[in-house]
Amino acid sequence: MSFQMTTKKLAAYSVAAGLIAASQGAFAHTGVRDTVDVTSLSGAASYNAFTITHGCAAGEGAEPIPVIGQSAVFPYGESAVWVKLGAVNTPTTAQDVIGAPSINLAVAGIQDSSVFAVQNEEADELGVVHAINWKKGKIDTTLYGLTQFRVSAPKIVDKCVSKLRIRMAVANWCKKSNEANDPDNNRADWWFTAETGTTKFTDPDVIQPSYWTTLTVNNLEFDPVACGTGYEVAVMPSGADIDKYLPHPAFTLNPAPF
Repeated sequence: MSFQMTTKKLAAYSVAAGLIAASQGAFAHTGVRDTVDVTSLSGAASYNAFTITHGCAAGEGAEPIPVIGQSAVFPYGESAVWVKLGAVNTPTTAQDVIGAPSINLAVAGIQDSSVFAVQNEEADELGVVHAINWKKGKIDTTLYGLTQFRVSAPKIVDKCVSKLRIRMAVANWCKKSNEANDPDNNRADWWFTAETGTTKFTDPDVIQPSYWTTLTVNNLEFDPVACGTGYEVAVMPSGADIDKYLPHPAFTLNPAPF
């Protein structure tokens, strides 16, 4: 699939999973383009993309302003937070779900300048990529944008896990400012919650109450006979990793608030 911005209008966007209804049409969250299928024996590489479906706005009915950059933090290692999803989210472990002590998505950027001219990977001292950033571009608010990335989805060893939801902390940047000089609350959209303990990204007017940008991994060996409806598991970056890797010097002003 070529990396192009789609020319659908916001008002024509169909309501689907991850969308919220707005008075002037369907207003979509930033999501992930493709799902991934795995088994208990094999994971799968995914050449995927975040879907940017609208600009930043102060709220329902407000005029969105263009997205001029994006950052995304991926869950990694022993710091990643695992929960069994349901009426009450309960802790679980990587070992139970993927048969390994921790998760490594082997994150990589994909070179392209169709939307943003500059992109870079953020790696730790061991060379592990924790985040990807994009900047120097602008998405017209009547168009959709795709920002590409590569991950390796893990196998799922528990046949009662129907889906693994890999949550990424994504920020769409629309202004070079922080909370102190953003009275309209439209400097950014943060597509994640505070549940894993971020201390920097806490502005209630920008952060999400329940939504995460999510890559869905389908378990092809899910066993409904033995497990009934089964259950889903989510994995997401820790608050410490979000605080370390999500701030982008081009768009966030230190010190906090961001």
